[in-house]
Amino acid sequence: MIKPFDQKDGAPHSATTSSCDESIIGCIDDDAPMKKVNQESVEESSPEGTKGVAFRQLVAEEMGAPNFYMRLFDVAPGGNTPKHSHDWEHEVYVVKGSGKIVLESTQEPLSEGDAVLVMPNELHQFVNDGASPMRMICVIPRPDNG
Repeated sequence: MIKPFDQKDGAPHSATTSSCDESIIGCIDDDAPMKKVNQESVEESSPEGTKGVAFRQLVAEEMGAPNFYMRLFDVAPGGNTPKHSHDWEHEVYVVKGSGKIVLESTQEPLSEGDAVLVMPNELHQFVNDGASPMRMICVIPRPDNG
C-alpha cells in the first residue's frame, strides 16, 4: 500500500493508492522494506543558532525509520552550526568541501571523505572556514531510541 506524504508538514496523507501521485512531494510504500526520498523533495530549513546552514532531514519518522535519522547539512563559506552538546552520539561524513570541527579544547580540520564520531555530551561546532560550500551527512539515533 502506497501512502503519499508531504515532507513540508511531515505527515502522511490519509488516502492510500496503488501508485504514487506526482503532485505529492514523495511517497512511502508501507509494504516495501526500502524507502527512498530525493533531497530536492525535502524542505530546507535553517536551524536556530546556525549561520549559513541549509538543513534537510532526509530519513526520519515520516519514512518509518526504526533506529536512525539521516540529515543533510550544507554549510556556506563562513557558516557554522552553534557550539552545542546533546545526550546522544552522532556520526558525520563530509561529502564535499572543507572546514573544521571545534571541540571544547581543540579543533580538527575536516575535508571531503572525513568521518567524525561525536560522543554524547561532547561540546562541538562545525565551521566552514573554506572558500566553497561544505556538505555533510549526519546520522543520529531516533530521538525516542536515544
